[in-house]
Amino acid sequence: MTTVGSTLEPVESVDRPVEPIGRRETPPASRSLTGRTVATVLFAFYLLSGLYIIPADQQAVVTRFGRVTDRRALPGIHYALPWPFGRVYRLRVLETRRAVIGGEAADQTLGRSQPFQMQFLTGDQNVVQMRVVAQYHIASPPDFLFHAQDVETLVRDAVEAQLTRETAGRGVDALLTTDKAQVQQAAQSSAQTLLDGYGLDVIPRARGNATQMHEAAAAYRARKINEAEGDAGRFRKLSDEYEKARGVTSQRMYVETMELVLPRIKKLILDRDVDLSILRRPE
Repeated sequence: MTTVGSTLEPVESVDRPVEPIGRRETPPASRSLTGRTVATVLFAFYLLSGLYIIPADQQAVVTRFGRVTDRRALPGIHYALPWPFGRVYRLRVLETRRAVIGGEAADQTLGRSQPFQMQFLTGDQNVVQMRVVAQYHIASPPDFLFHAQDVETLVRDAVEAQLTRETAGRGVDALLTTDKAQVQQAAQSSAQTLLDGYGLDVIPRARGNATQMHEAAAAYRARKINEAEGDAGRFRKLSDEYEKARGVTSQRMYVETMELVLPRIKKLILDRDVDLSILRRPE
């Protein structure tokens, strides 16, 4: 009789963590794909930021790496390299700007203007007060942006300099009457020429102007010294002659002075026997 038996062997137990339901680890390939997508989207937005719109009343100057690539971008939709590679400067070129020489009218009414800014010396050694309003617009946007730090001050100084030159060669009566329009046109034309010249390389021009001003100042100094020395020499000679014959010299000086003074005043010559009581001032 055969007996069939079974033997139960012990089974080794292994503890394994139980994964939570719904949580799965993202594969490395998926994480790399997501990062590239975000970078691509950001780069696309960065490139699109180079689009810009210019309104109808403006123009623009476009630079790339600091150099001007478009001197006058007209109104519309344009594209330029985004910052920091490119930059767009918008300007209101159709706007009329103004520079006031002599102070604003409101400041003059309130007593806040400076009198010396309004005074100009005429050719006959008189002083006139003028207030000038210079109107200008932008003819060259790159020159307006990069060739001057304060354009309004530059325009004001140029017009003031030309006004000084024009008034110095005319008398006060002509400035107030017949030459008023001529001074305005001449100052406008010469100031425009001066401002157009500032669009070039101004360093050699400025050095030349400085040399010219220095030479003119030296010549003016020498002329004044010679005039003063001549006046002093004449005075010394006159003093010596006066000491030799005071009576004759004094009478001669009196006659010479009267010859200069009398033609400039109104005179009434009467006989010695005329009764002066009949001459009365009007009531």
